[in-house]
Amino acid sequence: MKTMAFKIGRYLMAVRQDSNIDPDALAGKLRIERSMLNNWELDVSHPNIDALLAVAAAMDVDVRRLIGLKTTTGRSLFHPFAKKDALQWEHQGSERRQVALSIVLTMAAEEAAKDEDIHAALVNYYEQLIQEKDTRTDMVINANNIRLGQALGKTQVSDTSRDEYNQLLQLAMDGLRGK
Repeated sequence: MKTMAFKIGRYLMAVRQDSNIDPDALAGKLRIERSMLNNWELDVSHPNIDALLAVAAAMDVDVRRLIGLKTTTGRSLFHPFAKKDALQWEHQGSERRQVALSIVLTMAAEEAAKDEDIHAALVNYYEQLIQEKDTRTDMVINANNIRLGQALGKTQVSDTSRDEYNQLLQLAMDGLRGK
C-alpha cells in the first residue's frame, strides 16, 4: 500500500457527515462502490481529481473544503480538523502544498480544464501534490508550474485561470525565498 503524504480522508468524511449525507447514498450518486468511498475516507487510497470534483458536486460544496479549507464570507478558513495540521503544514512546508492543491482544484473545476492538455497537466499536478513528501513540495510546484504554463500557453483561457496560474507562480517564488 502506497503511503499518501497528504491525507484528505477525514475532510471527506467530516464534510459528508456535516452535510448529513449517508455514505451509501453518496456512493450511489457517484456510481462507485461503498468500499471505494470508505477507502477514500480512511486514506487507504485517494480520489483522482475528477472524482474529487464529482464528490464536491454531489455534496454541493466547494471542492476546497474536501482538502481542509472552508470558504466563508469570501475568505478561506481552515477546517476545524486542520487546526492541528496547520501548524504541522507550516513547519514542514505543506501549507504551500495545501494552497497549491486549492488552486489546482479550482482551476480543474473551471472551463480551462476542458482543454485536454490543461486537464492532463492539472491531473498530474494534483497527483504529485497528493503523493510527494514534504521535502519535495517546492520541487513539485516548480516542475508542475512549468508543465501547466506550457499547456496554458497553447490555448485561450480566462483571466481568472491566468490569475490562478500567477498565484501558483507566486507560491513557487515564496518557496524559493523561504517564506
